[in-house]
Amino acid sequence: MQLPENYSVIYKNVRHVNIRVNRMQQVRVVAPLHCTGEILDGILKKKEKWIQKHLQHFRTGKPPIAIAEDELLYRGSAFRIDIQDELGGIVAVDEAGRIVRAGKSFRSPHYRYPWYRREAEAYFRTRVPGLAAKHGFYFKKLTMRRQKTRWGSCSKQKSISLNIRLIKAPMFVIDYVILHELVHTEFMNHSKAFWSRVKSICHDYSDAIQWLKDHGSEL
Repeated sequence: MQLPENYSVIYKNVRHVNIRVNRMQQVRVVAPLHCTGEILDGILKKKEKWIQKHLQHFRTGKPPIAIAEDELLYRGSAFRIDIQDELGGIVAVDEAGRIVRAGKSFRSPHYRYPWYRREAEAYFRTRVPGLAAKHGFYFKKLTMRRQKTRWGSCSKQKSISLNIRLIKAPMFVIDYVILHELVHTEFMNHSKAFWSRVKSICHDYSDAIQWLKDHGSEL
């Protein structure tokens, strides 16, 4: 298997192939020890569009969020991952020190998703009702999903759905998406009246939209 010079492959004791594209336009691949060249070649071909999209983003887009290999993104900030084997499945967040302490399984991004989901559910289930009450909205139901392209949605029945990945974004971006969907409980479209309502309650909405355009793919 012949790979471009900007690709690197590392074999580790992991279960799944993990692909990262960094701001230096380097593609880092971590593969299981048992993964053959043929299997890896097939996976990279499947992910080719995704890889090229991210390379293009780093070539032409805004500078990416600075995240080191031993850090994760949480509420718009880089938190250092402090692995402590004795913690097992416990994950403790030190917001003041911007540290996440967890057991050794947390080294793998695959095992971080359940934690992100719990954090998103806990925060959204407080923040959404709070903003709804503050601005006089009524919604029927709140759900959380992991989606690739949509940050939120609102049904005709006034049920709101939010993307779990939003918990990685800055607070003003999270609030914009929540308010955007709450306004949809009044306007099921993107009319002038809809945007007028958004502007009246979310003054930095344009900054939030731009942030998602620039960094949404990094979440």
